[in-house]
Amino acid sequence: RCAAIKALGVKGNYAAVAPLTAFLTDKNTRVCLCTLIALGEIQLPDPAPAILKAIEKEKNTRIKARALRSAAKIHPESAEVQKQCLAALKGGSAQLQEAMMMAIYYLPPDPRIVAALRPLLTANKESTRALAAWVLGKQDDETLVPILEKMATSDKSPDVRSLARKAATLCQGQV
Repeated sequence: RCAAIKALGVKGNYAAVAPLTAFLTDKNTRVCLCTLIALGEIQLPDPAPAILKAIEKEKNTRIKARALRSAAKIHPESAEVQKQCLAALKGGSAQLQEAMMMAIYYLPPDPRIVAALRPLLTANKESTRALAAWVLGKQDDETLVPILEKMATSDKSPDVRSLARKAATLCQGQV
């Protein structure tokens, strides 16, 4: 089933959306994950409400994380997608938190995103600091430049320093 689901995602056909959404509530975790990846590849906003509905009672962190990443990718302008991503970022496990930062990257700039991610720039975990800097770089907020530049020179991790430097450049509108 996963091979067929992946093939539908690669094909990218609108007609594949309806059959794929039927697999969102499958009992098999792998099938659900493959379905969410395929819907993300098709990149049509139509399945976003079905994805959000399917995860309302979802306990599996991997499925919830992938669902919100796919929803953010296919329907970034949705207020409900943003709300769910920010809620999962604040109240989720470390695994879910990092996945939400990757999902939030797809969303348009918003002050609520900046407010939610700013405290993560000082997290103990290197990958959390790096992802927070990377996502904040896309927020087009020049007030973040001094913070990111400071990270680019003083963070103990060379990877975080590198991403913070790139993020500061993005905030300034340079590529």
